[in-house]
Amino acid sequence: MGTAREPAGERRSRWRPRRHPVPAGAAAGLVWALVASPGAAITGGEPDGGRHPEVGGTVLYYPPRAETILNCTGTLIPPTLFLTAARCGRHGDRTEVSFAEVSDPATSPRHAGWFHAHPAYDPAQEFRNDVAVVVLDTAAAGVTPASLPPAGLLDAMKDDHTLDQSSRFTSVGYGFLG
Repeated sequence: MGTAREPAGERRSRWRPRRHPVPAGAAAGLVWALVASPGAAITGGEPDGGRHPEVGGTVLYYPPRAETILNCTGTLIPPTLFLTAARCGRHGDRTEVSFAEVSDPATSPRHAGWFHAHPAYDPAQEFRNDVAVVVLDTAAAGVTPASLPPAGLLDAMKDDHTLDQSSRFTSVGYGFLG
C-alpha cells in the first residue's frame, strides 16, 4: 500500500470518476490538445458509478493548501503499470496511486510505485511526449487492468468506414463534484 501520509489536520478532497462521451473528431482533437498544448479542464461529465475501476489518480500532497489530492488521472494497463501524463510527477520519484471511487486521503487505499516519464518529455516543449508510467511495487489488489483494443484498430475502422465523426468514445477521468 502507500508510503508517507499527509500531515495531520489537512483538508480532504473528495473526488469521483466522471465519464465524458466524446465524438471521434473531438477525441482526436483532445489527444492533440493534450500532447501539443497546456491542459485545460474538461467539464460537463457525469458520475461514473464504478464502471471503470481500472481508472485511478496519482496522489499529490499540495502544501499551499495543506491538502492531499488526486492530481492526475491514469489507467492501470497490466497489474503493476499505471499509465498517466508526464506532467503529473517527476521522473524517478516515489509516488502513490488510488483507485477509490471516492478518494479520501485518510482512508482510501494507495498503491506505491516509481514514476517514469517519457525520456523526451520537456514541459517547455508544449507537453510533447507527455506520457509516463508508475511502476507499482505490487499488483493493485482487486483492480482488473483495462482491456486494450488490438493495435491498429482505429486504422482498420477507418479503412472499413466504421470510424467517422459520429463514432463515440468514452473519456474517463477524475474531477470535482458539487
